[in-house]
Order: sequence, then structure tokens, then C-alpha cells
Amino acid sequence: MKRENISLLLYTLAHFAVDFACANLIFRISDSFSDAALLMLTYNFCAFALQLPLGVILDKLGRNALAAAIGCLLTGAAYLFGSVPMAAAVVCGLGNAAFHLGGGIDVLNGSEKAAPSGVFVSSGAIGLFLGTLCAKSGAAVNLPVISVLCLLAVGIVLLRKRLFGNIRSENAEFALPEKSSFAWGALALLFLVVLLRSFAGFGMGFGWKTGFGALIAVFCAAFGKFFGGFASDKMGSSAASAVSLGAAALLCIFGNNIVCGALAILTFNMTMPITLRKAADICGGCKGFSFGLMTFGLFCGFIPVYAENSAFSLNPAVLCLLCLASLGLLLTALYLMRGRSGRN
Repeated sequence: MKRENISLLLYTLAHFAVDFACANLIFRISDSFSDAALLMLTYNFCAFALQLPLGVILDKLGRNALAAAIGCLLTGAAYLFGSVPMAAAVVCGLGNAAFHLGGGIDVLNGSEKAAPSGVFVSSGAIGLFLGTLCAKSGAAVNLPVISVLCLLAVGIVLLRKRLFGNIRSENAEFALPEKSSFAWGALALLFLVVLLRSFAGFGMGFGWKTGFGALIAVFCAAFGKFFGGFASDKMGSSAASAVSLGAAALLCIFGNNIVCGALAILTFNMTMPITLRKAADICGGCKGFSFGLMTFGLFCGFIPVYAENSAFSLNPAVLCLLCLASLGLLLTALYLMRGRSGRN
């Protein structure tokens, strides 16, 4: 097995563990905090919005594996602040951000294909779901979670040193995208695609997403991210985007049917690795910046949901339109990239 694939496997397993730990802790401590919505906003800001400035720092430092390991340790340390919910949310969010950036940049560096990014992000959705479920059940998992995260932190550093000879990452020399309307225009459109995907994803409140249906939805989201990168590598990013978001738009209209709704979630999530890969292609010398910009888009898509401060759900027709809007923005971004480099 290639060393990049071994590294990808460990990062994917660690992604599951970190997201499980974050969801379990945040949903558990929110019950004892007077303003659960503010707690969630604080966590999401630290976990997603702060990846943008932290990504620039990591691009320059070139210590991706070390950052991922520190992220695991910070996430575990957050459990020690359980009696101070806001402090726990901040530490947990920073741990999440550090891990995602370190692991994400290494995965992007390891291959020019979209599939590895899809594999890496796919396990997070399952971790979030199971962590939330565990929190609601009241199961005591502090010691096992902290132990696993510590082992993963050590494993990430040791594996990096064993496979690559040292813990210094092979980041390209730091450089922002070229001063071109093609590059910055495409990057801005990719940001908007991620923002709309985040907002629409929160709004997929189909009536069947309870109990076992919720589990189906989570695995569909995970498999969509997993297979989206492979589809892009096989079909080309434009064709994969058109097929996935076009299908999602149609299926969303009938989303209250469990089969159509589940397929809508699966196809809707297939473009995640495409946006990550294409943003990284534009920002060759600052993949941390590109990764952080995309996660900042996720945070911006969450803001209207936070402002709603209630159960959030969008009309199927609105979801359909958002899918089509995302498709239009994504295809335009890919067109601009072809104009810049001749590739899709």
C-alpha cells in the first residue's frame, strides 16, 4: 500500500474520532448551559471560521501532521473543561480546527485527485451522528474518548516520521493565488457553493429523518462525500457536478419520500470533495488557506440557521432551487478554471 494511502486511512479514522468526541462533548454540556444556541455558535466559530487564519499560519509552518496531532490532544483536553461549558466549546473547537487543517492539507498534498479528499471527509458525518447519539443516551465515555485521541495523536506523528522520514510536511512554498480574475473569481464561486451547500444541508428536514431514518440520512451523506471524489476523477468534475446536483434538485422535490430523500442527500453531498480539490488547485501554495476558506463557507451557511433559533427546514421547492443555484455557480467556477489552465 502506498504511504499516502496509509496516511489517508489513519487520518480518516482520526476524523471519525475527533468529530465523535466534539459532538459528544458539545451536546452533553449544552444541557447544563443557559444558552445552548450561543454555545453552539461559539463552538462552530472556533471549529470552522478560525480555520481560515489558522490555515495561513499552517501553510507557512509546514507541520501538518503535528497540527493534526495537537488537534486530537486539544479535543481530548476539552473534556477536562466540562464544568466550564464555554471554555470547553472553545478548546474543543480549536482542536477540531487544528485536526481538520493538518489532516486536510496532508491529504490534499498526497494526491492531485479528488477521491482522497472525499474519503477523508466522509467519516466525519458518521462520527458526529454517533457522538450526538451517545451524548443523548448519557453514556460515560470521557476516559475512552480521551485515551483514543491521545493514541491517535501519537500515531499520527510516529506514522508521519516512519513513512516520510520526518514530521515536516511537503507544503508548497507559500503563495496566494495569482492576481487573475479567473483564479479569484473561481475561488469566490466555490466559496458560495460551499455556503449554499451548508445552508441547504441544514434545511433538509425531511419528515422521515427520525429514528432509523436519521441513521440512513447520515450514511447517505457520508457515502455521497466518499463516492463524489471517485466520480469526479472518473467522469470529470463538470460532468460529476452536473449529474449529482441535477439529480439532487429533482429528488429534493420528492424528498419527503424516504427513498427519494435519501438519494437526494447522497447526490447533494457528492460535490464536497470537488470543491475542496478545485479550491486547492487554485491555491497551490496555500492549501491551508483554501481549506480554511471552504470551512468558513460552512460557518457562513450555519449563521442563518443559528438566527432562526428553532427547528430549521426548507420547502422542497426551495431546496431544488438551491441545488440548481449551486450547480450554476460550480459549473461557472469550473469554466473559469478551464479558461485559466485548460483543465476541468
